[in-house]
Amino acid sequence: MESTVKERLIKFIDYKGINKHSFEKTCGFSTGFVSNMRVSLQPNKVASIASNFPDLNTGWLLTGEGEMLKLNTNTSSINVDGDLNTIDMENKLRKTEALLDAMIEQNERLKAELAEYKAREIHSKGIA
Repeated sequence: MESTVKERLIKFIDYKGINKHSFEKTCGFSTGFVSNMRVSLQPNKVASIASNFPDLNTGWLLTGEGEMLKLNTNTSSINVDGDLNTIDMENKLRKTEALLDAMIEQNERLKAELAEYKAREIHSKGIA
């Protein structure tokens, strides 16, 4: 696993050739959001990033696994019939996938925190 979520996000922003402020404005985040990030991202923030930067692999962003960019980012083109509903559906699917990825990551982190808390509780009561 490579670096932190914040470091990976900054790497992506640098790759896109934009500054943090432009990224924050594009995603609807407050100024300084990237600089003030702590451990991870809330699902709604991941969804906004995925919506505005569909080429970003959110799995990589959250876990560091895989490639920074999605392999096939040309899925939002209009088909021969000009069906915009397909584009809308694909965008909604991307957002849903990003939310799911973020929720899975958050769930795993919370499970680990709970196990650590339980271990401390058992240790403090002197139970082996």
